Amino acid sequence: SPAASRLGEVMQFYVAKEGEEPDKKELKETADYLIRYKLQTVPGIIRITSHGGERRQYEVALNPDQMRTYQVSLDEVVDALGKSNENFSGGFITGTATEMDVRGLGRINSLEDVGRVVVAVREGVPVLVRDIAEVRDGAMVRRGIARVNEQEAVVMTVAKQFGADTLTVTEKAHKALAELQPFMPEGVVMRTFFDQSELIRVATKTLEE
Repeated sequence: SPAASRLGEVMQFYVAKEGEEPDKKELKETADYLIRYKLQTVPGIIRITSHGGERRQYEVALNPDQMRTYQVSLDEVVDALGKSNENFSGGFITGTATEMDVRGLGRINSLEDVGRVVVAVREGVPVLVRDIAEVRDGAMVRRGIARVNEQEAVVMTVAKQFGADTLTVTEKAHKALAELQPFMPEGVVMRTFFDQSELIRVATKTLEE
């Protein structure tokens, strides 16, 4: 049987900034890296999707004149950026009663990180990305837009596992979202506009009457 289905979409809500035009990248990152991760800890939830906002990407605009000056090729730049954006395992260290994992953290997290990547070494001097390019904060090609009250927002859909109890899942999902409120960016709110549990309660009440 399928892990989830269209009927398994038990809740939808939007993430928006009230009163002003939002930072579309901030909304997307809040939805994907704060809200999604929190909801993934709720038992019975199998999928959380988001629609709208902008996904951040770092853009490197190369300067051909500077590349010729430093004798740097495009392949060298691509190779250096790829190798500088990886985490890796370093094994483990054992002690008398402990064991510690060793990891190398090399993921790029800022424009400054991109600019500091070493592309080549010329006459003993490292050539950095910022020496041959302009590094900009950009966005990936958008595949859709979500709007609420004429302002851009991110719409999130929560799907439960096949066979999971809708009332229990939605109750725990609402609780998880409430716990996130103190950590939300200033002015950013979450508003539920579809909750399948409400339909179930209405239908149950109608039957009882």
